[in-house]
Amino acid sequence: MSIKPLLPAAAAVAVAALALAGCTQNNAAPAESSSSSAAPAASAPASSADSSATPAPAAPSATAPSTGATDTSAPITFDESNQYLTIPAGVTKVIVNGSNNAIEGGSVADITVNGSNNDIHVEALTATAAFTGSNNTITFEKATNFKVTSDTGANNTIEGVE
Repeated sequence: MSIKPLLPAAAAVAVAALALAGCTQNNAAPAESSSSSAAPAASAPASSADSSATPAPAAPSATAPSTGATDTSAPITFDESNQYLTIPAGVTKVIVNGSNNAIEGGSVADITVNGSNNDIHVEALTATAAFTGSNNTITFEKATNFKVTSDTGANNTIEGVE
């Protein structure tokens, strides 16, 4: 029997396995990290052809602030999950794509949360908040005139601690 008819199916399984390799569980507790530049290590999928292949290098994190001054005009995007993250001073727009994070920062104008189960604590939220993920909490220390522009997720809350 020839294996040629099975090759398309095997290729589809390999692509699906590679796509799922980066997924994380949403119920894991955050891991300790000192910055937003902690990227998960990339791993090569198991292969019957060559198991000694070198894993692909992890892509550099687009969210890692440079050692110089922070560009406050550009938003910071957190794609990490299960981390303790800090919003750099002066950044006013935050996008959270990861899940299960504890995030802290100063005064922020806009927060967009696409991930789920994030706990975000800022000194002030001054303009807008938007949610597409679920079970997120934004807590601020100072009362401000912010507006929730959209909330398509479920169980998202914004609280003041005054």
